[in-house]
Amino acid sequence: MTPDQKSLLQEWDTDLRVICHGHYDAAVLVERRHHTLGVLVVALTATIGTAVFATLGKNPSSWAQIIVGLASLGASVLAALQTFLKYSERAEKHRQAGAFFGSLLKEIEQIRALPTEDDGAFRKWANSFRSRWDEVSKESPTIPIAIFQRRYAQHKGMNAS
Repeated sequence: MTPDQKSLLQEWDTDLRVICHGHYDAAVLVERRHHTLGVLVVALTATIGTAVFATLGKNPSSWAQIIVGLASLGASVLAALQTFLKYSERAEKHRQAGAFFGSLLKEIEQIRALPTEDDGAFRKWANSFRSRWDEVSKESPTIPIAIFQRRYAQHKGMNAS
């Protein structure tokens, strides 16, 4: 394997680690948002239901009616957001992308462990590899910029030492 080929594999390895770990981090973030929103919806609807039952036999003040009405509206908005934002679906897409990029990392490790002296075979593999990488990149959700920057700094810093 030539020094240029080794350098290319090192660069791809680092880039894939940033992307792979970024997708897994994004999956955790999005899943956390899904659960937070879900807990808020459950808490608000339970509170509203309790408040409505508590005031059934009474004549509640207008401020109490306004508060219950606003809380009900808030619960409806949060439930709609939970459906619209599709956090659980997005988390799964990030997990799938992370797994695919992880498999590409394993392939690079294999090529490094079993190097070929045949330049044509390496070129053929590299073209196929890059094509598969490009395809999954098109299908993958975007990693939030803060996660990407953190992972990029972390992995690039590791290779600088």
